[in-house]
Amino acid sequence: MKTHAFFRNSIDWELLEARQVVPPYNPSVANDRDLQHFDTTFTDEAPTLTPDDPSVMEASLYSLSYGDSTPHLCTIQDAVRCWTRFVFHLLFESHLDRRIAKARVKKVDGCNEAFMSFILLRCS
Repeated sequence: MKTHAFFRNSIDWELLEARQVVPPYNPSVANDRDLQHFDTTFTDEAPTLTPDDPSVMEASLYSLSYGDSTPHLCTIQDAVRCWTRFVFHLLFESHLDRRIAKARVKKVDGCNEAFMSFILLRCS
């Protein structure tokens, strides 16, 4: 990432690592529940409760691929890896259109196309 053209000459990595970089923008917030800086698309959504049973959270995520009727396994760790990779592409390669970003990440770390398409739809 340090060698990417966007970051190469614009960030002092040593100061960043030492946490001495002043952020370019520091939003003012009234309290820890202040959502004024978030888009209402997200704040108007009904909250989804976390399951009471911790074993549900530890279980693997199952979904179906569009081109295949066989269930594919995508663990929570795989989902986090896929999500991180996807966000990186959106933030740092935003010049790519979403179809290209989708093609580049849809088979990452064992996650299937249906899972990545879900992420794309939720973030569009």
